[in-house]
Amino acid sequence: VHIVYADAHRPEPIDIRIQSLRQQQRDDDMLETSVDAVVNGREIELRSTMGTWASLQAGRNIQFDAKGRLGSLSVEAKGLIDDVRKPSRPVIDFRLTGPSVAHISSMLGFGEVGEGDIDLAGSMTIDKTGPLTLRLQGHLGQTFVDATGSALAIDDLRDVNIVMDASGPSLGRVLSYFGVDRVSDAPFEIALNLQKVGTALTVGNLGVTFGDSLFAAQAEVPN
Repeated sequence: VHIVYADAHRPEPIDIRIQSLRQQQRDDDMLETSVDAVVNGREIELRSTMGTWASLQAGRNIQFDAKGRLGSLSVEAKGLIDDVRKPSRPVIDFRLTGPSVAHISSMLGFGEVGEGDIDLAGSMTIDKTGPLTLRLQGHLGQTFVDATGSALAIDDLRDVNIVMDASGPSLGRVLSYFGVDRVSDAPFEIALNLQKVGTALTVGNLGVTFGDSLFAAQAEVPN
């Protein structure tokens, strides 16, 4: 199978050649999948298990465990999806590691841009009836992020807490990965401390440094 994807936001297309795709149902009722492909000239290998088979058919409470290699990038992820159609309180744990962020940029159709290695880990965890807790920490090249947060659920944002620090050499490059163009290629730093209880919103701290510009604010929006 050969797929080519191109859009106005990418200077280069994403060329995907799927060489093999295999699936089999194991004796423990789990579905085992393996994929071998080439993306923009870089070899891809993905191996995963998910299930049970009854959970896959129902689209609920699906356990998964996946490992792979995307070029030089190693990927590991595991967890449980409570509802495929409308996830509310999933459990996810993942980590990405690799020697060069430029390799990933190339596979995404942006050419070999960026410097430095990759080590990024994240998770969503729950404690019985407690909140959904989120964590993201690490770096993609020279872009660093350290963020924690909590919410009742993905689809219930009445009580939310977010604390985040992020920095990097180019905000424009980061936003371009998400289809946002025409942002200057300048270094940035972001610090955010936000709390929402019911409809009351408190921004304890918001600081944004972009190039030579600095923006800082605090705010409170009552019920």
